Amino acid sequence: AYVLNIKQPGDYYLTPITYDYTVPATPVTITAGQSIVNQTLTVTTGTYHITGKVIDAVSSIGLGGVWVQAKGTNNSAVVISNTDGSYDLVLPAGQYAINVLADTTVPGSFAKGYTSFNNHPLNVTVNGNAAGMDIALTKGDIQVSGRVLDQAGNPVPGLPVEGKIRGAIDVREPINFSISGSDGSYSLGLFTGTNWDIFLNNNSAQSLGYLGTISHDLSTAVGSLTGHDLTVHPITAWIQGTVKDSTNKLLSGVEVQLHNTDSSITASVFTAQDGSYRLGVFAGTWLLDALTTVQALPAVAEQTLTLSDTQTSTNDFSV
Repeated sequence: AYVLNIKQPGDYYLTPITYDYTVPATPVTITAGQSIVNQTLTVTTGTYHITGKVIDAVSSIGLGGVWVQAKGTNNSAVVISNTDGSYDLVLPAGQYAINVLADTTVPGSFAKGYTSFNNHPLNVTVNGNAAGMDIALTKGDIQVSGRVLDQAGNPVPGLPVEGKIRGAIDVREPINFSISGSDGSYSLGLFTGTNWDIFLNNNSAQSLGYLGTISHDLSTAVGSLTGHDLTVHPITAWIQGTVKDSTNKLLSGVEVQLHNTDSSITASVFTAQDGSYRLGVFAGTWLLDALTTVQALPAVAEQTLTLSDTQTSTNDFSV
């Protein structure tokens, strides 16, 4: 038996973490005050061993204590690399994408001072044991630092800060994380490049009740950068709605994005299985869009809305 206490209503995935098994991500939608019982989670026994090492891209030294994920069409598996960097995933037959898990909530490469990638997996067809599936990570030798502050200039600790190069610029989507300290300070270890965006990790910040500014297109080619402060705002209002097609079918997995008028603050979320979405904001004017063209659907018109504190605005999209 298990019990989870959920702080905020919303859409979640329940995923048991266990070795030598693959597990599905079970979607649940939780409303305020709701209790869900008898939510059984089923795991599948793995059959084949997929082995390799997590290594430094330059020295080939093994990196221990890093979560490695194999993601299939309907299930996934995780394992933590050993002290020498080796890992052993036990999987049933199928197609998998294997990568270091880019997530602020688990032991990841960022805790070791390395960048990882959102979109640079080892694509593997599993129909027997396979070895030599090494994952090379790049050391983040260039520091980008600043502070996370509220509007009054007070430090806000415990918020995840993300550094990423957008997929339109680098299809691998290099990424790294830091957590703001007691004085609001953060430091990201990045590699030499241009077009680094620095911002609050959207999912975590939303769940913690904050929205923050973004620093666009920083270049680390000149070396370390300091003073890139982020201003955060507490969430005091909500935007929610659904996305559906011309037959009124509700569409899941559509990214809904919002930004303020000068694009200094952005946030996004993907629609749940029932086509719904919910984003936390604060009082002001916002521009809202559903990125339907990514799913080869017609574009929808961007919506402009102005909210006051405590307001919940319902904004639907029809393709």
